[in-house]
Amino acid sequence: MSSSRFSPHCTRRRILATSTTVPLVLGGCLDRATETAAVDTRLAGLTVVNFDDERHVVHARMVEDDESVYERSLEVPAADSETGNPGEAVFEGIPAEAGGYVLHARRDDQTREERKTVDFREYDHECVELMIRVGDPVRDDLESYLSIWRSFGCSADG
Repeated sequence: MSSSRFSPHCTRRRILATSTTVPLVLGGCLDRATETAAVDTRLAGLTVVNFDDERHVVHARMVEDDESVYERSLEVPAADSETGNPGEAVFEGIPAEAGGYVLHARRDDQTREERKTVDFREYDHECVELMIRVGDPVRDDLESYLSIWRSFGCSADG
């Protein structure tokens, strides 16, 4: 993931700059009926960025055709209060092949019903990078809020 826009060496300034180019923040579950995309989508990277001053465990689960294909939990360090840099972690071992996946993500203190969901079948792109964000670099009232940001600026070839 060295060429990824969401590299594991992001600074607060870099996250803010990147976040202005991200076209959509997925603030909730997308559980409405959707049309299936014409192409399967490959997940090029799954990064977690924590702006909260507390560490969190983030759970990620990917399903395809109602079958679990990936499930991991990852401890993400707290943001550094002295430098302002967020805590960061990368989910390893994500499926390498493209598919019609649905990703569910949640913090350790959230229930399954409170999880955020991204449905790859809604995309008409061959490749997507996802960044799970805990908190917000600007708004202190969102310190443990979980959101999923997406970027289609990756290579479908890997």
